[in-house]
Amino acid sequence: MTETMPYCIQGKDASRRRSLLAKRLEELAAARHELLLQLEELDIQTRNVRLEYNELAPISSLPDEVLTMIFEAGVLLEELHEPRFALLVSHIARRWRGVVLAIPHLWNKIVWDIGLGLAMDERGEDFCPDLNQTDRAESWTKAKKKVAFFLSRSVSAPIDIYIKRFSKVGLEHHYEATSEILALLQAHFHRCRHLSFQAGAPLSIKHVLGQVCSGPAPLISSIDLGINHAYQEDFRIHVPLFPSGAPQLKTAQLDWIDVTSIRHCLEAFQHLQSLRLIGITLNDDDDNEIRASLANALISMPVLNHLELNLYEASALYLPTLVQPTIQFLHIHAHHSNEVIQRFEAVSVTTLSVNYPKSSRSSDFALEGSLQANFPSLKHLILTSAEMRPSQLVSVSHKFSHIERLTCRVFDPVFDIGNVLDAIDAYFSLGDGYSGSLELADAASISIHWPKLHTIAASGLDPAIRDLPLDPRWDAQVSVLQAAGIPIRKLMLPPILVAQTGEECMAKLRELVEVKDFSLDWPTPFERFTGV
Repeated sequence: MTETMPYCIQGKDASRRRSLLAKRLEELAAARHELLLQLEELDIQTRNVRLEYNELAPISSLPDEVLTMIFEAGVLLEELHEPRFALLVSHIARRWRGVVLAIPHLWNKIVWDIGLGLAMDERGEDFCPDLNQTDRAESWTKAKKKVAFFLSRSVSAPIDIYIKRFSKVGLEHHYEATSEILALLQAHFHRCRHLSFQAGAPLSIKHVLGQVCSGPAPLISSIDLGINHAYQEDFRIHVPLFPSGAPQLKTAQLDWIDVTSIRHCLEAFQHLQSLRLIGITLNDDDDNEIRASLANALISMPVLNHLELNLYEASALYLPTLVQPTIQFLHIHAHHSNEVIQRFEAVSVTTLSVNYPKSSRSSDFALEGSLQANFPSLKHLILTSAEMRPSQLVSVSHKFSHIERLTCRVFDPVFDIGNVLDAIDAYFSLGDGYSGSLELADAASISIHWPKLHTIAASGLDPAIRDLPLDPRWDAQVSVLQAAGIPIRKLMLPPILVAQTGEECMAKLRELVEVKDFSLDWPTPFERFTGV
């Protein structure tokens, strides 16, 4: 059987058909063009209608001054790691954009996060298998444009500079782009109010300090400098910090700085009031000059008022005597905190905060001899620990017998004010357990460890999750202590603990003392910083 062949137009019929199809294509193209014109017209009408609609919205009637106040409040609420508020509101409405662009200090947070979206390996080197060299180059170009845009929009307002995750790889592979961005920052550094360099490489921080911070720094009031701990080394400063002077510098946090490098900061620290040193490292093979570096630095800061010292592992064992006559607030965090305490001679310290890490031994509380001579002005002792037994508090009371305020923050949910009262012998105690006390003491049997103590603050990790019942005899304990001559007049307790205690017990307690919410009552000049 013969197959039927497809219909085929040939000759004049084919030519005529092609002509008709060409004409039809022209008609379709014209229709499509007309539709596009109509869509463009609809877009224009939509924008005009939306503009009028937005202008009639209640918020549009707000004066520019009120919008400015709202935007300023919004910037304060945004997270530090990526300032987006000003960019977002500038795209909502034309009028909003005009207002936002006219407020320089909405653009004064300059964040350059080099490692955004990248990861760190165990050596501290960045890597990201999903980014090729072209993508990385584009990322650095965008970073440069963003930094330049924010610097431009901030006009002459004081700026805060945040440089984050600046790795060795970034410095070596993008040297030209890096130099351009650092040059931009250097040109505006005279406006810098706060400088932060965190989670980067030791080589990178040296590069930043050498290029960006070499010029005048008349406004800088705080610095936060540190490296990624994965590098497993300290960062070094080889030249004077802020060689042109930093007359307004009041607050500094140095994270994993080589202890001998602090001497290069001393000229800039002549007006420093608050200093936090994290990860200070000393070893048994360090010579006397290295070990004396910290002591020499502290004695050379004439107006230092607040010192927080975080020592790495066994470094406390190799400290020399630390003399500092001006500090009033001292915080110590170390595996051997008492070694540090005994080496300090700080005649002006009124508040001492001691953190005993989880790995600390119970013997860390067993200090030898009174420390009143080391801290003759001490009024407030703050103890933070993973656990704390009454016998440990007794040991502390013998060493700091002259304090007027005691604050205990213990990372144990069953710790409460009763443990502190036990430690002052408000109970005859059998054993060293939290509830080992069996009989309420009388005033005559109290051995007064804290004859000046008038305020006690105590809190466990989370009173809401405690399993043990609360002791209903706090009022009786306080009464015994007062009768024995201890002038307790205020207790500071977690609100949830007060709620669990019951109204009757708290009413009796309030007849004897003032009850306030728990608070460390510790100044926080480093609260804005990104370190530990």
